[in-house]
Amino acid sequence: MSVDGGGARGVMPAALLRDIVERVPVMEKVSVLAGTSTGALIALGLASGMDPKGFVELYMRHGREIFSRSAWRRLTSLGGLVRSKYDNNNLQRVLKTWFPLDLKLGQLKRRIVVPSFRLVGDAKQKSWHPVVFHNFPDSPHLDESVFDVAMRSSAAPTYFPSYQGYVDGGVAANDPTAVALALAINRGVEPSEIVVISLGTGQIRRTIDKQRVEWGLLQWLLQPNIVNLILDAQSGVAQYLAENIVHWSEDPRTPVRPRAYNARLAALVQATGDPARRLAQTGST
Repeated sequence: MSVDGGGARGVMPAALLRDIVERVPVMEKVSVLAGTSTGALIALGLASGMDPKGFVELYMRHGREIFSRSAWRRLTSLGGLVRSKYDNNNLQRVLKTWFPLDLKLGQLKRRIVVPSFRLVGDAKQKSWHPVVFHNFPDSPHLDESVFDVAMRSSAAPTYFPSYQGYVDGGVAANDPTAVALALAINRGVEPSEIVVISLGTGQIRRTIDKQRVEWGLLQWLLQPNIVNLILDAQSGVAQYLAENIVHWSEDPRTPVRPRAYNARLAALVQATGDPARRLAQTGST
């Protein structure tokens, strides 16, 4: 099972997951959980034993708390232009109620795959690079704290500060399906034996209605959907790879990607109260 990134839009796959498990005992057969950013929170939560029916309530209860900021923060960040829009204190406070600080990846009962992106080099790679945290038997990450991995994968640039030198896994693999497939197949699992449930965080019909654009850096940066363009392109490539690996095109097993065409509902943040309910309803339809 794979869950995309998407900020507070995670309430949509949470609603999908709730509706699925109410109808089919699917979690009994899920052996690998993959998630990026908000999807990492769901995947890690499931792997640590949280109720798959309870995530919608958690998003409803904690969404506004996580994405709240003081007037001083709003002023000093200039709306996110010169600092991240939010500090991560509230996010840390919420996740500490989800994950015990001493819980390690190696202690989880299911295989987990969580992409993040390391901003600093290490002994193997001198430059910044993606890091895929997992708990397969040969993993170097078995002693990593679940809480820290969740924070690293959800440190969305411009929204939250980096965490321990890492930023949101969405900059590398917003849809972690292909990453999880690669790990499983590399460890001997036959593609023909794999069934994938891929839960998206909603799609918006976006286009640039021009046959030719000659924009420079400034024009591209001023595009309101430039981040979504990059994330959608990533997810499209991941879906293409996954389809060709497990032959979804020849099989009724397809990604579950709820569509949210209302831009207000698709905002990355502050999906609490009525907007969150409507997002959850989108995920349930």
